[in-house]
Amino acid sequence: MISLLKKSSNPKIINIGSVAGEIIIPFQTFYSMTKSAISSFSEGLRIELKPFNIQVTTVLPGDIKTNFTKNRELPLVLEDEHYGDRIRKSLARMAKDEEQGMPAIKVTKIIYSLINKKKLPMAKTVGFKYKLFVFLKRLLPKSLISFIVKKMYG
Repeated sequence: MISLLKKSSNPKIINIGSVAGEIIIPFQTFYSMTKSAISSFSEGLRIELKPFNIQVTTVLPGDIKTNFTKNRELPLVLEDEHYGDRIRKSLARMAKDEEQGMPAIKVTKIIYSLINKKKLPMAKTVGFKYKLFVFLKRLLPKSLISFIVKKMYG
């Protein structure tokens, strides 16, 4: 693959991560972990492929209005002795956020614009409020971010 990319006039790799990889969502930890891994993978590739002028970026969309929520398989246990109803409340919040999410075409347009850029950013967060969340995460203490996420998602 590298040999083919090296022959291109402006080679790029664009990976799709998620804001959930930057701001970990309770009861979706596995999803957040995999999206965070994509960002780490992209970062490593960016360093490894730089000598070949191959650019690498990660697109970090927030909630997107798709059938993802409708098709989600819910866990068998939505309430238990340890978490009470926190799982159910968290999943309900996620479903609401996704149903009110941005249209998929918005992310598509961002990816298309990145394909046509001469120089890629290290990462591209999609959506103003998600850019704000990621920016604030870098500024505010982790304990405050954790408190806010807990309030939002239980």
